[in-house]
Amino acid sequence: MGKIDKALILSAGLGTRMGHLGKVLPKPLWPLGKTTLLGFHIDYLKKIGVKEIFINLHHQKDLIIQYLEDFEGVTFLEEDELLGVGGAVHNLANKYGYDGNLLICNS
Repeated sequence: MGKIDKALILSAGLGTRMGHLGKVLPKPLWPLGKTTLLGFHIDYLKKIGVKEIFINLHHQKDLIIQYLEDFEGVTFLEEDELLGVGGAVHNLANKYGYDGNLLICNS
């Protein structure tokens, strides 16, 4: 297996298992030390050499996009309707194509 050069962070979910908090703050933006779950994933992926990071968005996407303004090398894949994991990968392949190894992470 070759080097992982692209990653997809799944961040479109509704957060329903998180109860009331999931309605107020999307799970990718939950605090984790001095960052968030999403920030932790992005930093880690960059440390291991991932060059292109894609993030699918749906629920409360405006909050996530605003948070990500300070991050470079991140491409958003907005979903008008939830596509599920397979749909998110298909969406990525359709819009941007990819070759090589793709790592898929849940935020």
